[in-house]
Amino acid sequence: MQLDEAIKILAAANGVDVSNPNWEDDWYRISMRRMGEKYEETGNPVLPWIAVREAARVARPIPEWAMDYLVICGERINKLTNENHRGRREAEEVGKALGFGGRGQGRTSVFQETALDDRDLRIAVHVAGEMDTGKTAENSIATVAERFSLSVDTVERAYHGKKGEPGHGAVAKSMIESFLQNRPEHE
Repeated sequence: MQLDEAIKILAAANGVDVSNPNWEDDWYRISMRRMGEKYEETGNPVLPWIAVREAARVARPIPEWAMDYLVICGERINKLTNENHRGRREAEEVGKALGFGGRGQGRTSVFQETALDDRDLRIAVHVAGEMDTGKTAENSIATVAERFSLSVDTVERAYHGKKGEPGHGAVAKSMIESFLQNRPEHE
């Protein structure tokens, strides 16, 4: 599957009418809005960089929330150039200016956190897909755990969430329903 096909399927799974000639504009707006909401919620500095990459890839404007992040980071980096940082490690200071490395030792890195969140959403979509065939949540979780050689606990956390945090189950169910309604025609 090519990247454009995968994006079209993902857009359809998120309720975009991919038969509309302007579906890519709709998908860009939706995905950037959702990414901005996730950034507001988590402060994960990887997300603005993903937004910048996507904006460049599709020749669209960088979302305002990502531009705000870049301006703040630019100000921090400019401040570093005006200060005397003898003996300090430059890469560490720049990383902190960009919002990285502030979580402390032993915490999940923002890169790992982003990758795990993506993985958990994919797992939840598989569980929702299994449930759509009539299986119970428990059987669906067991099937997905076996399919991907994961523990049942890992799949359960991805779908239902961890203590105090929501899982991806509701989003996954919605994505499956939207995809079935808006799926692109196979050529």
